[in-house]
Amino acid sequence: MNTLIPTPPAPLSGTTIIELAAIGPVPFATRILQQMGAKVIVVDSPNDRGLGIPIAPQHHYLRHDKQSVCIDLKSQAGREELFELISTADAIVEGFRPGTLERLGLSPDVLHALTPMLIIGRCDGWGNKSPRRLDAGHDINYLALSGVLSTIGTEQPIPPINLIGDFGGAGMHLATGLLAALIRRYKEGCGTVVETSIFEGTTSLMTMIYGLADAGQWESQRSSNILDGGAPYYQCYETADQQWMAVGAIEQKFFRMFIHAIGADIDIDRQLDREYWPIMQQEIAARMKSRTRDEWDALFVNTDCCCTPVLTMDEARGPCGAPTFFNNGIPVPPITFT
Repeated sequence: MNTLIPTPPAPLSGTTIIELAAIGPVPFATRILQQMGAKVIVVDSPNDRGLGIPIAPQHHYLRHDKQSVCIDLKSQAGREELFELISTADAIVEGFRPGTLERLGLSPDVLHALTPMLIIGRCDGWGNKSPRRLDAGHDINYLALSGVLSTIGTEQPIPPINLIGDFGGAGMHLATGLLAALIRRYKEGCGTVVETSIFEGTTSLMTMIYGLADAGQWESQRSSNILDGGAPYYQCYETADQQWMAVGAIEQKFFRMFIHAIGADIDIDRQLDREYWPIMQQEIAARMKSRTRDEWDALFVNTDCCCTPVLTMDEARGPCGAPTFFNNGIPVPPITFT
């Protein structure tokens, strides 16, 4: 007789997060915590703040399954309502410009006086020590001043949508900081303030690239390096059906497998020879044009050639992509616990 093993509760079950409605990294960070079991309550303003890209509620996936209340934080009655809400909450997260929370009478000192163990997550654009701290900005601006944008593109810098600053830079760091604060509260029984910014989070993502530059292994000209499309073994190639394949065969053993698989006539031992890269790129491009994307995909699947088809968003969540990573069109939690 088989005994069913009960599924353990999500690690943040029983945790309540208050999200003061924001765009970008704040709803992304709380979405991560929500996917780990936390209950997230979004506090909306009664007035449209005119921020972000308008989107129909049913497609606002960063708010999926979050609760929502409307509170006017500029009124005393609204603040009292928020105080009551956070009295049983574990954390509150905001994404205002520096000083806004204080002007609303909701400074960390005030909140901690009411709820000493409360975790306060704060994320602004430029960082509260920046001379631009009160300036508006979006992903492209933070990427520009952090050095990221100068590395992406060919003839001109190209913004990589808002994956880097909003989500990879600030959102992930904010979520990590909130998790660390929850651990600290569990160990020490105290609340804390977690602060980050989109600019600072973005800059931290460049740590390895700045290291490569200081080691003399990164050139400032775009499309001249291994990871920015300069290397012929780390870029995309058009196929016979005008689709694309992405090649990421950095290591020599993977590069050797890839070249052998496509039958390219090149000197494998000259993989790192930048003067040889144009010849290598031309030969690989010619070979990749000889078959369709699906034909190449069938050849490379279950190999170490590091070559995959470039799917559209529709394909990525459809039958030819990875449908198990989506639920009704929404990406499912990327972390599982057993």
